[in-house]
Amino acid sequence: MHGSAEISTLGLFKTPEEAGESIFDVEEDELELYQVCQASGKDLYDAMVGMEVVEYEGEHLALTSFGAYHAKDYYQGCRLDHTLESFMALFPLSSK
Repeated sequence: MHGSAEISTLGLFKTPEEAGESIFDVEEDELELYQVCQASGKDLYDAMVGMEVVEYEGEHLALTSFGAYHAKDYYQGCRLDHTLESFMALFPLSSK
């Protein structure tokens, strides 16, 4: 999770290693703004609450109007859509 004064972003990764690597080049004085954790089900939903933008495999989705407003500056060229359907479309669903 990354929070700043302007916008809070939840980056989702397939593995803990990918998540850890994502903050490898973060400046040390900004490292406290980042948290790597594992979540699924309700815990994932709880982590999403309060986030303005969610990122998964290069796709950015604004979950709030505030996120959509700020994301146009931070994530230029990315698809921005703050609907639950768009968020769920990011994840491949098992047919089982």
